Amino acid sequence: MNFLQHRVNRILNSWIGVILFLVTLFFLTLPNELALIPTLGKLRKPVLQILFILLALVFIILQYKGRTWIRKSGLIFSTMLYWGIYFIALHMSVRKNYYAMQYLGYAMVSVLLIAIYSEINLRKYLFIFFFFFLVYNTINNATGFFFNNTGMWKDSSFTVREHGMVFIGNVNSGIYPGMLSLFSGILYSRIYDRSWNLVNLVNLLFSLGYAIVVDSVSQIVIDSCLGIVLILNLIPTWSSSLRKVLKWFNAKTFLILDLLIFDAVVILGNFGWMEMIGINPWLHGRRELWDTVIQSIFDHPVIGVGFEPWIPVAIGSSTQYFVNEHCFYLAIPYQTGLVGTAAYAVIAILCIIRIGRTEWFEVKFILGVTFGLVFLFMVNEVMSSYYLFLFLAWFYYIPLFLPEYQIEKV
Repeated sequence: MNFLQHRVNRILNSWIGVILFLVTLFFLTLPNELALIPTLGKLRKPVLQILFILLALVFIILQYKGRTWIRKSGLIFSTMLYWGIYFIALHMSVRKNYYAMQYLGYAMVSVLLIAIYSEINLRKYLFIFFFFFLVYNTINNATGFFFNNTGMWKDSSFTVREHGMVFIGNVNSGIYPGMLSLFSGILYSRIYDRSWNLVNLVNLLFSLGYAIVVDSVSQIVIDSCLGIVLILNLIPTWSSSLRKVLKWFNAKTFLILDLLIFDAVVILGNFGWMEMIGINPWLHGRRELWDTVIQSIFDHPVIGVGFEPWIPVAIGSSTQYFVNEHCFYLAIPYQTGLVGTAAYAVIAILCIIRIGRTEWFEVKFILGVTFGLVFLFMVNEVMSSYYLFLFLAWFYYIPLFLPEYQIEKV
């Protein structure tokens, strides 16, 4: 078995492993807009099923007789737990949509991919991950800047402000490769090669410029916060006084802050404070959507209502259909009730614990802030499960496989 493990390690560390990694990332993150090309659309599902089986077999081989297999597999087991609860919820719920199970399958592939490759060669595959999303984000932003409302989708009835259609996706799907490229790029430059900070800076400015062009408030806020992290990352050695200040900006603090912001925006927003300072018009009907979703949560508190791709909401005298709940903190109890929410809480807690145990202070800070920004973004949006689990996987596995010889004790 040790011989087989050694052979698998060598293969995954070779060009074959790189190709497998890139193919998996490509089909995981292939936007629905591009997947409508017949060939790619037909290939996506079977390719990911094959990759999932392959990655699962590789993981079993690599974990055989592993002394730390429980520690390494914690995120995988908790994801499977949530997966199982979601499956039960779909069968017991009012609405059933099995595309939701497909998305959760993609989430499982995401976790397995990062779990395997971060242990095989963290430096190599963190860089490949960074470079993949850097290219993805650059193409997305470039087409948004220079060919607004063109490319794969062109419809004169759509305005750039409303849809921001570009070659690869739209303004909402565009924020994910931006966040992933900046997050992985900042980490790579901090841990391994600081010369990539210049590339990170250009990528940040390009992403922020696109967010301003299409008026994406969420993306402007997230990119601005990541800009502060990038500026701090330019400092070679952090002083003890700076560390004392930044130690409060961790995953636990951010999650509490995110929940307070959620409460202020989604719950207390109904009391009119947002209208007083002019924020409410930017929500584009989310207020009525959230009221509808909250009422449904109270009506089906235990197991939720399942996955609903189009949620009908009464706004004035008309009915508007929303593609999702536009709030992650409502989406989970809405779809899976208190049972699914508890399972998802386990995943978040595991990631917070893992980030908290990171001994390299700068890396711990970057992971903690990014964790907070991901969940801040989802106060008024919902991130696709495979993108979210790509983040969660790095939050969990980077602390496990950091090069110990470089760790700076807090």
